[in-house]
Amino acid sequence: MTTAVARSGWCCSAPPGAGKGTQGAIIANHFGVAHIATGDLLRSHIAHETSLGLAMRDILARGDLVPDSIVLEMLRDALADAKRKNGGYVIDGIPRTMEQAHAGVRHRHPTRHGRGRRFMP
Repeated sequence: MTTAVARSGWCCSAPPGAGKGTQGAIIANHFGVAHIATGDLLRSHIAHETSLGLAMRDILARGDLVPDSIVLEMLRDALADAKRKNGGYVIDGIPRTMEQAHAGVRHRHPTRHGRGRRFMP
């Protein structure tokens, strides 16, 4: 494994049921990087009753979708943790909305004056 692969971020994007989780786990295991699945993160935060988890639990109990701001905050924390541990990661389950997709683009291609909002550290 090269350093570039170990420190890279990869995103699995496909329709529901296409195998993103399965392939993401295989790729992450092969390269020795974190597999970050937003659905797993959401369930973990709710189960551990974190501040984000409590906010999401109440939102989901009403039958609403978790706002992008909460999903992106949850993802930022997970990515920062992955980068501290081994530098690389495979993400699946995002983007689900245009705001999430735009947050990823702003990270990868920040504006000239550094005003791009980032969801990845």
